[in-house]
Amino acid sequence: MDFNKLTAGATLYLPVFHTGAQFFTGDSHAVQADGEVDGTAIEASLTATLQFIVHKGEGRPMKWPRAEDATHYYNILLKETG
Repeated sequence: MDFNKLTAGATLYLPVFHTGAQFFTGDSHAVQADGEVDGTAIEASLTATLQFIVHKGEGRPMKWPRAEDATHYYNILLKETG
């Protein structure tokens, strides 16, 4: 999920559809816009500090990830593959 608003202090809400679901991170980008439209980004070796809080039953109607920062709320539509 390449979204340049997910920086320090932002909150990402992910719906969980399966019992026992896990979370994995991908490659880090030092600079990139929203998405990899042209397939370019500056790759970086970064260490993320993440905190997970599970809100059981609260996100049932959620179909897509959502995010917020100090000034905005974001609906994130992901392209389905496969």
